[in-house]
Amino acid sequence: MWYTSEAEEAGRWQMSLFGSTGMSGGRLPAEFKKPNQFNVCGGIEFAFMSTTTDRSVSMFYASNDGKPGVLFEIQLGMVDRGADLRWLSQYPHEAEICFGPLSGLQVIRTRVESSVLIVEVRLNVNMVSMTLEQVVAKRYKVVAG
Repeated sequence: MWYTSEAEEAGRWQMSLFGSTGMSGGRLPAEFKKPNQFNVCGGIEFAFMSTTTDRSVSMFYASNDGKPGVLFEIQLGMVDRGADLRWLSQYPHEAEICFGPLSGLQVIRTRVESSVLIVEVRLNVNMVSMTLEQVVAKRYKVVAG
């Protein structure tokens, strides 16, 4: 999965803030519960990761069908930022922030609110993936010489 330089540029202007994402009926893999050989819990999101700056939106998705849910509370820093998609969203009130593929989520701590497991995570954005334009340019050099 590739992303474009426009998504990268949108992320440059986002302020440091809190983000979250929620899902109901899901389970966390063992890697989020048991520390690995480096004493770290967490994982990598292989696809784009949709989050929101509005915690109530995440809680809605985490608890809307009556099943136990999971909500990731993500502290966004100065470097690890996503793209603000409100300007093009069908649902701008959801305040969506999108992160590119291969974002790392390191578990800091967990707690429970109602039937929702809250997982506080530190996010690390993959800064080495090429944008779509970079991939096309590289391929053009190989093919066209």
